[in-house]
Amino acid sequence: MRTVGDGNLKKILWVLAAALVVLVVMTWLEPFTQSYQIKTACRLMCTDMIRSKGEAALAQRLGEPPKFDDKNVRDQFINRARQASVKFDGGDLDPDCPDYLKKDKPHCFSFKYSYDEQAETHVCTIDVRYGTDTEPALIGNVLQELPHLKMQHHSALVQRVNKNY
Repeated sequence: MRTVGDGNLKKILWVLAAALVVLVVMTWLEPFTQSYQIKTACRLMCTDMIRSKGEAALAQRLGEPPKFDDKNVRDQFINRARQASVKFDGGDLDPDCPDYLKKDKPHCFSFKYSYDEQAETHVCTIDVRYGTDTEPALIGNVLQELPHLKMQHHSALVQRVNKNY
């Protein structure tokens, strides 16, 4: 014979289990949304590099300094990364960033632009390495002793854009 108290206890346990699953999923979801935002920032950085090279060519023909250069490209990327809650600064620009085994810096980025004459495409090579330290969702502010989810991310993106872009 089933009692009313037993039925209510099962309901409470199911609700607690569902809440725990939601907290775990929300905690694991944050680093991956940050990764998506960083990859989007990299794609936009490629657009900025193409613009920078176009501005440099135009400025050279006009005999003026370019209005949009590699420093602007770097600063735009840093601002987009900050929107994704990943903290870069100007000193994190490191040409050896693709060297994944050399982790003397917790985060770094590098970018390179080239133009493939034969295929008539712009080629952007961007490497980004950063670490995330995610506190448990919703309850992390209250229970600060809980362990954080720490992950190291590395994105190596080679993007090819047609000349007509």
